[in-house]
Amino acid sequence: MNVVNKKASRIGRVIVGLIVVAFALAACGGSAPPAANESQPTAPATQQNTLAAASTAVQAETRTSESASSKGEQAGQTPSAKSTAPSAGEPAVIAGENIGRIGNLADILETEIQVVEITAHSAAVRATTTIDVACAVAFGLTTDYGQIALDSDMGGAGHSDHGPLLTGLEPDTVYHLTFGGIGPDGTVYSYKDLTFRTKPADFVPEANVPEPNVPESNARGENLAMADKGARVSGVSSNYGSTSMDSTFGANNALDGNPSTEWSSQGDGDGAWIEIELAQMTKVTALGFWTRTMGTSAQILSFRVITGSGEAFGPFALDDASSVHYFDVDFTAKNLRIEAVDTSGGNTGAVEIEIYGEPAP
Repeated sequence: MNVVNKKASRIGRVIVGLIVVAFALAACGGSAPPAANESQPTAPATQQNTLAAASTAVQAETRTSESASSKGEQAGQTPSAKSTAPSAGEPAVIAGENIGRIGNLADILETEIQVVEITAHSAAVRATTTIDVACAVAFGLTTDYGQIALDSDMGGAGHSDHGPLLTGLEPDTVYHLTFGGIGPDGTVYSYKDLTFRTKPADFVPEANVPEPNVPESNARGENLAMADKGARVSGVSSNYGSTSMDSTFGANNALDGNPSTEWSSQGDGDGAWIEIELAQMTKVTALGFWTRTMGTSAQILSFRVITGSGEAFGPFALDDASSVHYFDVDFTAKNLRIEAVDTSGGNTGAVEIEIYGEPAP
């Protein structure tokens, strides 16, 4: 994969500045993760509302500053930049001077930004910063961008390992992106324009290429942990940013057979778990597990399985997060609870979970 560096456009810097400020307001406001029984707005709706609020605040501040400047000039005085406390009946917030700073993201990058895991319809952006930053990516067909991808592992705060996932892409198409963030001191960091090309529509990820001399259906048989096989997610420790199994990082992503989607918990770390109900009682002969990762966090290092009858198996060690790891087992169950045992913490989860076997006699 080649990433082509291009000159940053002024539009890109403005877009990223608004994105990261709005994201900081939404993601770093200190609110607790949503309760399981609360109805939460979807991520796109939250982004739009937050951006609208940020835009309104900017316009209000501009009008306030212009008004103050005009009155000062008429009186022959230099307007003061210091805000005064509102009196009764006045707005609760009075805009003061702008004190934010603009920085170059390159100054806090440990390595060059990479676009990885490119498929026909998605791509992941990877970056590591020397300080904690709340980040976002603006992307689109031109340097006007037009779409936003937030870091999936923020957990309500900034951090140094970043991995926004770009989805809804068109096959064999060149995309532009720019990466930005806001630091704890209020500095808004912008970056140059980058480009990448998505894979053709018939692209098959390497992890899904059949082993030599092995039938395409997989030597282990058919994966029974699929919706079209009657399987479903019956429970989960949490879904990142939503209570819905079908959300952007909902648990159903672990059973869809698509390596460009994934289930992410809401910061569950070692406490992450997912329950799968098969179509019928099954003599399970093999398990497959592909852990998600954010580099130094969000990776499951080992897991165990507990059946509906209470039998426990494992732990099963996962050497890396590059593909599905398979384990031969021998037990009978219809309901399986897969629990993280050892992790690197954070928003742990799974790219794919596979179950193989045959109907129990």
